[in-house]
Amino acid sequence: MAVPTQTVLRPMKSLPALCRPCAALALVLALSSPTPLVLANEGAAAPEPIKLTVNLGDPAREGRYLQVELVLEGAAEVLHAVTAHKPKVLHELILILSSQETGRLLTLEGKHALAEAIVSGINKVLHESPKSGLQDVLFTSFIIQ
Repeated sequence: MAVPTQTVLRPMKSLPALCRPCAALALVLALSSPTPLVLANEGAAAPEPIKLTVNLGDPAREGRYLQVELVLEGAAEVLHAVTAHKPKVLHELILILSSQETGRLLTLEGKHALAEAIVSGINKVLHESPKSGLQDVLFTSFIIQ
């Protein structure tokens, strides 16, 4: 019978103190890779969200940006169409997200309106109606900075 081994993580002592934060940042960057379009439909495993960061189009608050992770929901045929039109879908998402005003996005109503705008915009790109097209957008992360 094999004895299970245990991995013990120890602090990095061999690196100078100044390099430790750099090493931690390098690890985070290495673990976070560009995510493909991820879609959700009934019965599928939990998808990885689409991750986007855009500058907000609010001239009164220069330098603000929105970092969002979202999952698209709809019928399998629609989700395949989204994947087939990935560049157009990402373009539409960036246009919609970057045109938002900070103050509006801070409210619950603003987030709901944004989700509806995304559904409508992507359905327009796919030439789908609201009934047959994309059904919902779920935000899994929403950060304004």
